[in-house]
Amino acid sequence: MTKLATFPKRRPYTFAFLVALVVITIGSTVFLSAGYRIGPSLSIVKIGTLVIDDLKPGSSIFIDETESLTSTGGSESVTLLPGSHRIIVSQGTNQPWNELVTIVSDGTTHVRPIFVERHPKERVLDAKEAQRAFSLMWSTMLPTKEKPLTMAGGCASVYARQNRVIAEVASSTSCTVPEYLCQNGVCNPTIIFSANEEITSVLAFPKRDDALIIATKDRAFVLELDPRQPAFFAPLTHGDNVHVLPWTAQSIVVTTGNEAHEIPL
Repeated sequence: MTKLATFPKRRPYTFAFLVALVVITIGSTVFLSAGYRIGPSLSIVKIGTLVIDDLKPGSSIFIDETESLTSTGGSESVTLLPGSHRIIVSQGTNQPWNELVTIVSDGTTHVRPIFVERHPKERVLDAKEAQRAFSLMWSTMLPTKEKPLTMAGGCASVYARQNRVIAEVASSTSCTVPEYLCQNGVCNPTIIFSANEEITSVLAFPKRDDALIIATKDRAFVLELDPRQPAFFAPLTHGDNVHVLPWTAQSIVVTTGNEAHEIPL
């Protein structure tokens, strides 16, 4: 007598498990594609987008200490959880640029790196140019509270006082006030830079309203207007009795002692 083969009975929970797995997979796909992520304390948050503009080819982008990508130039976008993130852009012979950015849920934040050469190529001005530069130097005054630099899209007034560079909310009412000028809805003058030595020059970085070029008696450097750490700082030059002056749309002049040098930026 031939025995018929017997098959194990399919357990009812096996089918339920497969259904649950399919539902979870589909749900996760929809959840992620809609821009939602698991945030702190297992909360559900919608991601935001960071766009980094005007990148140079070969720029390496680090987000929260982790390398994310290398750009071929132009703009790059990444999605991030809402909150503060540290961004570093490193490129070739330029100083690493860093920024603390705030990502808003379901919003887009744009940033633009400041590229400053580690060893700027200085050109010594000829006698006629140097004479003009020194004439400008003696006629150029530090920005004051009464005659400040207007920066941050017209929202910040920047001036020097008692060897400090200070920013405060400008009188314009049509501005989106920078976060670093206000805390808990209260806006006060904010110290951007403080020095022991005499500040001799303060001017805006060419074609930017978010960075300064500052000179003291012995050095000149680029400093980001936002003082929150990490704040971008890039040395330009050092010497005796240093002053900086605007020169062309893409360069400045640095005077040290009896010499004047043009530095492209």
